[in-house]
Amino acid sequence: MGGKRKIVISGYYGFGNLGDEAILSSIIERLEESVGDLEVVVLSNSSSVEMSGRPGVRCIGRLSPISVFREMLGADLVISGGGGLLQDSTGFSTVVYYLGIVKLALMMGKKVLFYAQGVGPLSLEKSRSMVRSVCNGVSLIAVRDADSAALLREIGVSRPPVVVTADPVMAMKPMPDSDADRFLSSVLPGLIKGGKPRVAVSVRPWNSENDYEGAVAAACDSIAEKYGADIYLIPFQISQDYPVCLSVSKKMKAPATMVAPGGPDKTVFQYSSKEMAAILSRMDAVVAMRLHALILAASSAVPAAGIIYDPKVKAFADSAGMESWDLDRVTSGDVVGFMDRIVEDREKISGAILERTAALRAKALATASIAADLIEGVSPRDIVAKRGLDLYD
Repeated sequence: MGGKRKIVISGYYGFGNLGDEAILSSIIERLEESVGDLEVVVLSNSSSVEMSGRPGVRCIGRLSPISVFREMLGADLVISGGGGLLQDSTGFSTVVYYLGIVKLALMMGKKVLFYAQGVGPLSLEKSRSMVRSVCNGVSLIAVRDADSAALLREIGVSRPPVVVTADPVMAMKPMPDSDADRFLSSVLPGLIKGGKPRVAVSVRPWNSENDYEGAVAAACDSIAEKYGADIYLIPFQISQDYPVCLSVSKKMKAPATMVAPGGPDKTVFQYSSKEMAAILSRMDAVVAMRLHALILAASSAVPAAGIIYDPKVKAFADSAGMESWDLDRVTSGDVVGFMDRIVEDREKISGAILERTAALRAKALATASIAADLIEGVSPRDIVAKRGLDLYD
């Protein structure tokens, strides 16, 4: 490919959510491989996104229309994603914002790629109508699960090709082992020494009639007593998750390690996505509400189980062959039983996850190739044929 190419990326970046920063890190890494000489402009809430210091990567204010318009003028491609951007569970304004960026790009005649997005829930008819109207104008839509593709077709998105790839984080490059060992030795030496089983728990706030905090705390106590396990509580977005993790720890009798270097007052997570991947790779088991805790665990074939607060958690757990439980019904017995099965046959469980995630990684890599092809002027239908992708019909 000749000459530097410019890509503008719109997503939930700069909010201190480790999962979304992992998405951005992986997208940029793989675009650099697939596209070559690259300039990336990230629409961000903060200049403190994880990739902001990388050569060729700049951040601009996501709510600055003039800056966004100026950067789009010279863009070869506009990417919407990854992550679960098209959903109205956080309000109709979420749909309006992300589709507003896409609509602007389309009005400027830019190619637009939905990059391994999760779609839904879309409970409001006005959300569905807007998605249908705007998405029918984009070049190609890659979603991270079949449920998202089915929802798009259900609401009438029929013009652009829709393909199912996988969450970008499945293709994130890991930290080199030597660097990971040095990092872990300095911040969590217990993960290097080994000996005791290590269990990571990632919880977040969510309305539920079920006392899921109490259920998780009771399970952690039982696992600590039964297996002598060390418990690690991991907030993926400190501003939201830290208070819930702290509540769980206070309900526990056994000690737990809070994996949160910045504490509750930091707005940006201080561990990078690669550092968190290194932490989770050394666990013996992971129980998580946060989707990307599951994805990072799966990437290292660590047995993990999801607590479903959103359909995206179940969709990934099913695709990776993981156990999962509904938030409104999960019990401490569910979590303890999961740990019992790991102790009985961890190798078999890890092997099954490894087999499933190999296919997901290949699909995640394919999304960057789609972006490169669009920049080079390959038609969306020819991309699907060239890459051997399965259209969702």
